[in-house]
Amino acid sequence: MVGLTVFVVVEWRTGDAALLPPRLFRIHAFRLGVGLHFVVGIGMFGAMTTLPLYLQLVRGMSPMAAGLATLPTVFAHLAVTLLVGRLISRTGRFKVHLVAGIGSFTAAMLVFATLRVDSPLWQAALGMALMGAGLGASMQTLTTLAQSEVPRTDMGAATASVNFFRSNGGTVGTAAFLSILFSTAAGRIADRLAEARHDPAYRRLLAQPDNAHALAGVLRPGGGVDLEDSAFLHALDRGAALPFLEGYVASMRTVFLTGAAVALVAFLLAAWRVPNLTLSDE
Repeated sequence: MVGLTVFVVVEWRTGDAALLPPRLFRIHAFRLGVGLHFVVGIGMFGAMTTLPLYLQLVRGMSPMAAGLATLPTVFAHLAVTLLVGRLISRTGRFKVHLVAGIGSFTAAMLVFATLRVDSPLWQAALGMALMGAGLGASMQTLTTLAQSEVPRTDMGAATASVNFFRSNGGTVGTAAFLSILFSTAAGRIADRLAEARHDPAYRRLLAQPDNAHALAGVLRPGGGVDLEDSAFLHALDRGAALPFLEGYVASMRTVFLTGAAVALVAFLLAAWRVPNLTLSDE
């Protein structure tokens, strides 16, 4: 907060030579564009950080396999970016694509929130495709919105400001989403372990030498768990790991629902506050 305050004061005193000219914030479309970029950046980077953890921790994928599994996001993003770019250049209208894109991103967060330990991969791929399509439709249109009413002399500053706010939104989103995930996971895993231990079959499973060795140092006295290193999950029998996986999924569901709420705010702002402008050829 101190750094932000100093930055604003310095930019204000610098006037026309500011990296982020304060006069741009007098323009309604610019304020909406950078504000929505910040909000969408929170959800985008938060989801992109959390989803690979689902693929690696819960589905047991290697980092390389998890990266390859996210290719539907890339393909959908590329296809929709090209399509929306052509439609905007033909019609000059961009609000419909902006609203549809943020709506698709919101739907992706809701799909991710329904993932379970045993969910098929096509369900995660559907969410990835929706997320990629949403980002492909919204990112370029948000930049267009921020630029739409800015004087040509400030176009470079406006474009840089868009990237600045999206990056800061991503910083906030990554920190917030991972904080939610790892601050809630331990308690939810402990609750599921306590329930599972009522089952004699599960207690016998934990007593097996391989599982007991993998859990050495993980289970704390009093029912707590140490999640500093998740590598033990790969050494556990799938049945023994189930309470841990269910706890992680429950925390990830909270993360994705939070992301859906953030995206919904952006969707409502886009639908109700963004003017239905037609771009000029000039």
